Amino acid sequence: MARYGLGRLYQNFHDTIAELTNIATTLASRQQSLERDVHIEGCFLRAVVTWENFIEDYFLRCMCSAKTRNGAILKPKTPCSTNVDEAFKRVKATTRYREQNYANWLAIDIIKQLALEYFHHRSRLHRIYEAPERLSALVTIRNAIAHRSKSAISKFETYVIDKHGYLSNTNPSMAELLITKQRVNSKLIFVDLTDYFVGLAEILIK
Repeated sequence: MARYGLGRLYQNFHDTIAELTNIATTLASRQQSLERDVHIEGCFLRAVVTWENFIEDYFLRCMCSAKTRNGAILKPKTPCSTNVDEAFKRVKATTRYREQNYANWLAIDIIKQLALEYFHHRSRLHRIYEAPERLSALVTIRNAIAHRSKSAISKFETYVIDKHGYLSNTNPSMAELLITKQRVNSKLIFVDLTDYFVGLAEILIK
């Protein structure tokens, strides 16, 4: 019998991202101002944290055995943990973050290491790290907003040139980039990114 369900976990993630997306979309139509940009950037940071929380909770529940919305049981190839606290201790011991009280759920190498260590190669958990360019974009924009260091801004500028070089404004702020429409699908970049992770979350729990 599964120790945890995944349906409510997904719904909470979905609802939070939907609300943040709606806020950012509304702000996109407003005239540029410091207040507008701060709110857009805040929505994005909150979205990133929401994804991190979802993946941590999802992974730890699967370490204990968890039930998807369609009734599939997800469990590790190693013995199941008795609860998420025990699962977290195992995860932390596996990574280089042993002395810290968290694992970096945005780091491709760490997610891949953990998935390979604890789950069979056909497990859906390996889907988490299958699109490194998406996670890289998330981290690059997040770091530019949160840190604003010379290094973080430089990586952001490189990302804009490499991935959005078609833009008329080749030096947008983080907020401006997030509410710019993609050329391929006319979605705001904020929405394009969050839509991907909501879709991935749905695959992981269905």
